[in-house]
Amino acid sequence: MKEQLLNVLGTMSGTSLDGIDMSCIKTDGMKINLTNENFFVKYSKKTTDLLYDALNLNEKIFNNFYLLNKLNKIVTIEYAQAIKNLPVFKKINLIGFHGQTIFHNPKKKISLQLGDGQLLANLLSKNVIFNFR
Repeated sequence: MKEQLLNVLGTMSGTSLDGIDMSCIKTDGMKINLTNENFFVKYSKKTTDLLYDALNLNEKIFNNFYLLNKLNKIVTIEYAQAIKNLPVFKKINLIGFHGQTIFHNPKKKISLQLGDGQLLANLLSKNVIFNFR
């Protein structure tokens, strides 16, 4: 029986807040075959500015529910648009969605990632795994 390989797209955004890094691999869940299909999509200036504003709030970000909800949606929509425009979009079976880290304090064991995995799945009609931390 031939093994079933899935096309998996891994996504994340670094603390530089510059955009979305994406890599496509093939896997059966145990073995990984690299495809050398790697992509970067820059955030819009509006999103970058909002992310920097949020980052500057430090721990106060946790009290700003309006901004958190707004940024969750904005980041997710930016990801959806970026992924839809990839040349590999139609062959993707599964998306790993790390989102955008906006706060991280290892001493307090607190980390906050922006992005709504369910919204991304709905927008793309693809299976999405998320909530890695």
